[in-house]
Parts: sequence; C-alpha cells; structure tokens
Amino acid sequence: LAQHAENLGYHSVWGNDHMTTQKYVRDSYPTPPNFWEPLITYAYAAPLTTKLVFGTGILVLPMRNDIVVTAKQLATLDQFSKGRIMIAVGVGAYREEFEALQPGTKVHRGSKLEEAVQALRVLFDMRNASFDGEYYHYKDVEMYPKPVQDPLPIYFGGNNINAARRAATYGQGWMPAGMPSAQIKERVQMMHEIADDKGR
Repeated sequence: LAQHAENLGYHSVWGNDHMTTQKYVRDSYPTPPNFWEPLITYAYAAPLTTKLVFGTGILVLPMRNDIVVTAKQLATLDQFSKGRIMIAVGVGAYREEFEALQPGTKVHRGSKLEEAVQALRVLFDMRNASFDGEYYHYKDVEMYPKPVQDPLPIYFGGNNINAARRAATYGQGWMPAGMPSAQIKERVQMMHEIADDKGR
C-alpha cells in the first residue's frame, strides 16, 4: 500500500495505534482484526519507499509507559527514514484500551499526554536529559542519535478543545477529524491566540 501510494504521488500514509480490540468491534466481527504496531510497520515500509512520509494518526502516548524507549524508537525511525515521519499523538479514542493495559491505574490521560510530549522534547533537545514529572521520570539519559528533523513534528490529534490547546502550547500542528469547517475555523483562531500568548 505504501509503495502504491508513493507511485501515485501521495504525500503520506497514516496509521493508528491500537493495542487491543475494542468491545464494539469484538461484538460486530467474529475474527479479530490485525492492528499492526505503527512504528514497527513504518520501519518495515520506509526502506521500500523514497519520498513517502509516514504519519501516526494517532500514537496513544498515555498507553506507552516507557517514554525513553518511545523516544528512542521515534528518533531511530526518523534517522532510518531520512526524516520522513510525522507524529500525531493523542489520549486515544477508547478509554477501555487504556484500562485493559493499565487496569486499576488512576490517570488523567490528557495530563499524561502533555507530560509525555514534554518528556520527549527534553530527550530530543538535550545532550544529557533528565525529567521528573508526575508520570514520567528519567535521569542523565544521553540519547543519540537525535531525530533528523529539528524539531521532530508532533501534532495533537482530536476534536476536543484541549487537543487544539495542546497543539498551540506544545506541538507543531493539530489534526482534527470530521469537524464542521466553521468549528475548525474557530479552533484555529483560538490556537493562534494561545500560541501568541506563549510566544510561539
């Protein structure tokens, strides 16, 4: 599919991040779907293409507890693809997936997402990186190589107003889905105002 998309002149292909099958899908289909892990899939597909960009729509960072490993995977993929990845992150559409992976955990997924992106940025920007947050902790990590892209583009996915706020505060863009154009226009204006307030 990636090779065919590139041959047709498409800019990018996008995959999403599911670790388990949602209940409504289990109830509707007799056979479980194949949810491929997107970063590994792109590591396979990137050397089979030359220009195509690989995007995550979205990578559910709150499900990924080891942010240093995630940073290393992203940096490695960006290096091996020669800067052809775009990462959109989010809280995940299905709380049930988070609860299946981390049962009994009391976490605000939005706060954990924001902290995850901040923790990634420190790893990407600093030679010796340390971070001590509510959800993520690491100390004196020298993570090389860094991503090819500086900054590695991180978009925030989601239609919730908080996704647009996070994009304006921490990201390089916002990725809504299926919203009316008038609502998108309002959110983009809001994003510009927040970005201006933060000097971005």
